[in-house]
Amino acid sequence: MEDIIIKSSDFTPEDSNLQQLLLEVDETGYKYAIVQNQSVKLIGHHSSAKFSDDHDLFKTNFAQLKVSLTTKSFTFLPEIYFNQALAHKLKAFINFDEQHESIFECLINKIDIRSVYTFKNTQLKAVNASFENPVYFPQFLPIYVGATQIAAKTLHPEMFLNFKKEHLEILILKNGELFFYNIFEIKNKEELKYFIMLVLQEKEINAKETSIRLSGNIQTESTYFKEIDQLFTDCALVDTLPFIDADENFTEKPMHQFFSLLSLSLCE
Repeated sequence: MEDIIIKSSDFTPEDSNLQQLLLEVDETGYKYAIVQNQSVKLIGHHSSAKFSDDHDLFKTNFAQLKVSLTTKSFTFLPEIYFNQALAHKLKAFINFDEQHESIFECLINKIDIRSVYTFKNTQLKAVNASFENPVYFPQFLPIYVGATQIAAKTLHPEMFLNFKKEHLEILILKNGELFFYNIFEIKNKEELKYFIMLVLQEKEINAKETSIRLSGNIQTESTYFKEIDQLFTDCALVDTLPFIDADENFTEKPMHQFFSLLSLSLCE
């Protein structure tokens, strides 16, 4: 995906005190969006540059600043079993590196699941140097919250695949609730197919009875899409975001590429 910036026809930077700035930072680049009253006003993306605050836009005071960081060190457990003694034990389970990481936890609302996860200190330092009081979320939370807004809530599992430049996120909802999530590093179509089949086998899911929705760095003409389309009967891009309004300036743009970014607006 090329570096792009899209603006709505009524975007006004002067209204920043009424706006959310959404920032998604991953291993190779970053995306950002401005949302006001659940309407997207601006989207920007730098696909191969580390985050920096040299954009004048980032020097504005926003009503809210939500940041999604990528982590591969996390776990989930029912809230009923969580306590601080267990939280200490989980540090070893997720290979917490005390010298280079910070540990966090959050309650996933409505389903009473507690997540414990880490962020690299270098990630936090880069963002904290640029903004005051950012609110951080692990990458799995936006995609989960966004997926629940578009899931059909059927008894059959529903899969969501979100493609980053070097990683694949796999989320499964069952009856509209979290059933499975993990993130995998992929380098080719063979690894892509291997991880999908592994998850299907472990979770005893029939691909022909499961709808799958794709988002992120993928297009219908890509090799990855064609591989997935052969496995599933119902395969499509995330083509609508019911929780976000967008004007005509965004209608011809690949909005599925910003699904996880815009889903940040729903995180609390």
